Amino acid sequence: MADDERLSSTRVRFDDGEYEGQLRAGQPHGRGTYTYAEGGTYDGDWCEGVREGTGAFRFANGDGYEGQFVGGTMEGCGAYVIAGGEQRYEGQFVGGKKEGQGVDLWADGSRYEGQYKDDMYEGGGTYADANGACYSGSWVADCKQGWGVDTWPGGTRYEGEWMNTTFHGRGTWTFGQDGASWEGAWDADLPQCGAIGTWRFGGGLEVRGEGPDGVEICQPAAPTKWRTAAAAALLEHSSHRRSHLPDIPPSHAPSA
Repeated sequence: MADDERLSSTRVRFDDGEYEGQLRAGQPHGRGTYTYAEGGTYDGDWCEGVREGTGAFRFANGDGYEGQFVGGTMEGCGAYVIAGGEQRYEGQFVGGKKEGQGVDLWADGSRYEGQYKDDMYEGGGTYADANGACYSGSWVADCKQGWGVDTWPGGTRYEGEWMNTTFHGRGTWTFGQDGASWEGAWDADLPQCGAIGTWRFGGGLEVRGEGPDGVEICQPAAPTKWRTAAAAALLEHSSHRRSHLPDIPPSHAPSA
């Protein structure tokens, strides 16, 4: 006799809730719906009392997951939606957590697309906020780290190395208003003190020197006022830059 012929369909009460669907040997097996005493519900495939296959889990807090299950947890491809629709994740899960390739979408239009590990951004990925700011590059434990490019509305741009979501290492900051740029070493979002860097302006003008001061003038000759203005502009933009960084929402989702 085939397995499906040995299945019965009925409603059964268990210690932690109520099940309605197919059974085998007194356990959920096949297709069925389990309503948990704590308020969550699962509708989908079962194998010998364990969520296995495809299904939909509705959490007591209003969140929802629809996709694949292995060993009772979210694993494989699926979609997780935060209650109220503020955030939606579509992609891979491992052991109940986001891991592999996926996309996070927010109600305001912000989005992240890339790699995840242990519920965090890890590897290559791109985050774009609703205001037009965008970061594309390497991530470690939800932080910008490694090589990446940040752009802001109006054309302002940083391309280079990062550590803990700050400019750190070699990089180039370009101002969107006039295309002037500073290329050099950075430390915690500021030009590294004492490091040699280069200012570049329109018309081939270059100023080379330590930090933002530009004490060594390269050709063509630059008047002193350019060195002073360049230093002041860099410091102003470096101190103000944080308010323009994308506010990255947490990527975590509760496990089923």
